[in-house]
Amino acid sequence: MRVISHLLLTVVALSLFPSIEMKRPGQGRGRKGARQRLTQDRLMMKVQRRQSRSGPSGVMIPNCSEITQSREVYVDCQDQRLTSIPTSSAWSRIPKHLLMARNHIKALWDGSFLGYESLTSLDLQQNQISQVEAGAFQGLTHLTTLLLQHNQLRTLSDEALIPMANLHYLRLHDNPWKCLCPMESLIRTLQVPSNRNLGNHAKCAEPISLKNRKLKQIDPELLCKELEPVGDPNGNVTHPIEPSPIRGKSDATMLCYAYIFPHTWMDCKNQGKFKFRPFF
Repeated sequence: MRVISHLLLTVVALSLFPSIEMKRPGQGRGRKGARQRLTQDRLMMKVQRRQSRSGPSGVMIPNCSEITQSREVYVDCQDQRLTSIPTSSAWSRIPKHLLMARNHIKALWDGSFLGYESLTSLDLQQNQISQVEAGAFQGLTHLTTLLLQHNQLRTLSDEALIPMANLHYLRLHDNPWKCLCPMESLIRTLQVPSNRNLGNHAKCAEPISLKNRKLKQIDPELLCKELEPVGDPNGNVTHPIEPSPIRGKSDATMLCYAYIFPHTWMDCKNQGKFKFRPFF
């Protein structure tokens, strides 16, 4: 009887074996699980490829050059068609000089240069910058040179300059400055005697009465005074005629492009013949 009982148990176990095999984890949903794992693997490969191109931050790194000269790191992003400032984590080394000339940047927002606290020079000339928020240069306490010439700036608050306590050279020329009340604080700052190298060649484009007048030479007291109507004896109201702008000689600094890398030089191609002069 014991032998027969063992045989019966063996037969029952063998008969149940296929059903046990069918219930192995993954067997019932094997195709669906395989597809999910394949999809996850493909997504992971895409992420890895994207990170290999863009660096650990996942932000696309522009085709810029990192150059060391005189033991200082230059990041050259000129002519890259950039519309914003790249994140500082894009670079393998902390730059001292950031060259962003001849791009398509239209605005500088608050905190645009966070992470660039070691910069001593910043070249933003020949962009399309028309707006600079008050906190755009926050953190640039070591910056000594800022080039903003050849842009589309019409107004700028002096608050934007406050974070740059060591700023010695500021270029603002060839911008269509609108010399009205919002510019009063900036013009007063530029006219402080110790700021003799800030905005030297910048000129007004508006109003017509101040056109081509240098910001350094404008009386800031007049900027917030509106033109008052003038009445004649018959009671008719007229407005004073604004004088024609005074024309002066063209300045090479206005017509030429000045650069600081790889050395200080002026590009006066197609601008007539001018003698070279230091633009600082």
